[in-house]
Amino acid sequence: MKDKKPLAELLRETWLNAMGIVSSAEAEVSRATSRLVEILGRPKEEAQHLAQELQARVRKNREELDKRVQEAVKTASDKLRNPLANEVAQLRQRIEQLNDRIDEAARRRRERKGA
Repeated sequence: MKDKKPLAELLRETWLNAMGIVSSAEAEVSRATSRLVEILGRPKEEAQHLAQELQARVRKNREELDKRVQEAVKTASDKLRNPLANEVAQLRQRIEQLNDRIDEAARRRRERKGA
């Protein structure tokens, strides 16, 4: 039987894989920008400026993606955590009720023995 990984570990691995893809895309954008500048025959300074501007946009988009994914993961984990907390509260309440019943039964036995 295959061991199941914890949700947090799966999310972390998925996120790292996604960031690897984004990093590869950033490198590809950099190469494509350099190639495009060569094709257009722009001066080196202008080409560097264009490449820096494009890379800054890619970085900004990556940061936005990172922020959105983190928010989504937090929301998802909160949704998973809340039902669990509710279940624990219900179980505690049930245990308290059972303890009350046990205490009541023990009290009755003591009363019968004493009577």
